[in-house]
Amino acid sequence: MKIRAVTLNDVRQFTRPVRVDGIGDGVNVLSAPNESGKSTLFEAIQYALFVKHTTRPTNKSFTLTPDVGGNPEVTLEIEQDGARLEIRKRWGRQAHAEVWRNGALVAKADEAEARIAALTTPPEKGGPTGLLWVRQGLTEFAEKDAQEKSSRANLLSSVTDEIETMTGGKRMDRALARAREDRDRLVTTRGAKAGGPLDTAEKEVAALSSEAEALSARAARLREALEARRAKRRSLQALTEPDEVALRKQRLEQAQAAFEAADRHAAQLQMAEQRLQNAALTCRTLEDQRAGREKTEAQVAQLARALDEAGARADAAQAKAAAAEATLTEAGKAEQAARADLQRAEAQVQAAQDALIRQENDRRRAALEADLAQAEALAKRLPDLRKAA
Repeated sequence: MKIRAVTLNDVRQFTRPVRVDGIGDGVNVLSAPNESGKSTLFEAIQYALFVKHTTRPTNKSFTLTPDVGGNPEVTLEIEQDGARLEIRKRWGRQAHAEVWRNGALVAKADEAEARIAALTTPPEKGGPTGLLWVRQGLTEFAEKDAQEKSSRANLLSSVTDEIETMTGGKRMDRALARAREDRDRLVTTRGAKAGGPLDTAEKEVAALSSEAEALSARAARLREALEARRAKRRSLQALTEPDEVALRKQRLEQAQAAFEAADRHAAQLQMAEQRLQNAALTCRTLEDQRAGREKTEAQVAQLARALDEAGARADAAQAKAAAAEATLTEAGKAEQAARADLQRAEAQVQAAQDALIRQENDRRRAALEADLAQAEALAKRLPDLRKAA
């Protein structure tokens, strides 16, 4: 197995994807300033090979999570038996483990973890104990690391003879003499030799220290800006998460449906108000017709009374005619006058009958009263319709 490339995303200081590739056979040198992420790169390789994707980033032993939070991802590209393999792992939200072979997915989840474990040999079976990465700052082992401690002890014993050969005999004397010559070129009994490499280096150190202080202040400002950028990126990522997008879409659809329902209620309310106005107009028309009918009825009653009075006068005239034949002429005149009155009364009665015929309008009135009742019902529903709108 040969590592060819490593890609990190959301791993400690690498909040953006960073890739190291072009790793070839033999010795490869990775050179970068302190705190630039070299140790992070090697630890990410170790996590990709030995830490399962189901491990929670909230565990104290999990060290890849950025300070600002996130879901670490590591992609390790390796070459094995002439095939190109990719190990892809993500911890935290949407955690997964995948193994790709020559561009095709061949294993996921637990099956992928089993394939990854098969790529290396555990320390108890002679595997690479600490040779994959000698961790910076690791000086001792816990009880559970006894096998790893034993393996490293065997590794040190294999180079003990070479160390002992170097530290004894003439070779050692020559090395000490060479060391003294190098020391004399650098220092005197009073300190660094003026104009010498050490003196020059010390002056450069002083200048670089001042520059380092300025750069440290600038780095602090840049870290603050980076933290702000990470926070904004997390906010942006939250906005672009599929769940968040789906939730916003659902809320938008609900709001659109509510708006359309309110629009429909408003249209219904407008129609109801129009019907109410029409019903009010019809009601006023019916009121006018009813007033006219009452006036006509009053006139008919008055004419009936006039007819009764005319009949009474006719009866009186006939009585006078029967009682006094001698006054026939006068009675005839009175009769003629009465008949004239009777004719006028009959004409008035005919007019009243004509007015009564108009009672046919009652049918229309009944229909209009039904419309009025419907309008009153709509008027009662109007507050509820306005509240719904």
